Amino acid sequence: MSDNDLHAVLLPNRDPRLPPVWRVPVHRQLEGIGLVKNIYIVTMKTDAASVKSMKQFEDGLKAPDRDRKEWIRSGLLEMTPGDYMFARDPHRSVDPEDDVFIVLVTGR
Repeated sequence: MSDNDLHAVLLPNRDPRLPPVWRVPVHRQLEGIGLVKNIYIVTMKTDAASVKSMKQFEDGLKAPDRDRKEWIRSGLLEMTPGDYMFARDPHRSVDPEDDVFIVLVTGR
């Protein structure tokens, strides 16, 4: 198993402007961490123009109703306690050591 062994997470109805989500079986930045359930990586460009474009898009986003099913129908990822997420710009590096930690779900 490798932390570059990316498996696409299928999220029907996900807005194509949102970054794709991948699942990996392990991640070297999490070695020695006790509770690790799912490890996700979102891949996105981090150059200035791409970041500006994403910010403009995100500024106009509206969260779906609080209903869990509505979030899932909107193509959003449901994360649970013990899930971690990293961001990766594959145009800059595919080395997991360069991934940026962005989310840890600790509980409800």
